[in-house]
Amino acid sequence: MLEYKKSKIGFKHVIYSKPFLVFLFVMTLLLGKAAYNVYQKEKLSKESFALASTRLVELTDREKYLSGEIKRLQKKEGVDEEIRDKFRVAKDGETTVFIVEPNNEASSTQVNVKESLWQRFTGFFKR
Repeated sequence: MLEYKKSKIGFKHVIYSKPFLVFLFVMTLLLGKAAYNVYQKEKLSKESFALASTRLVELTDREKYLSGEIKRLQKKEGVDEEIRDKFRVAKDGETTVFIVEPNNEASSTQVNVKESLWQRFTGFFKR
């Protein structure tokens, strides 16, 4: 029984010793740092996943648009329409009308004419 008490006292002595407590403190810091790093990586992966999800939605929408354009251009009417839009041409026997809207910006903007020093000087007395 005495040997059991001595071994138990020796075990408590080792557990409560300063070097062992320092060792436990260092281990706690290392584990805390590792947990924080895992948290940061998880946060980054969530952000990356969100960006990838939005990019996937954008690309699927673009794929639908492009497949529709391909189907439209596979028909003769689609090709004719695209040629007319891009090159502004007409078939034989057709006429093309261009409607030009009036440019209101040119009349409303004032032209600033640079005056010479002498013109500004004489203009001062004319007013």
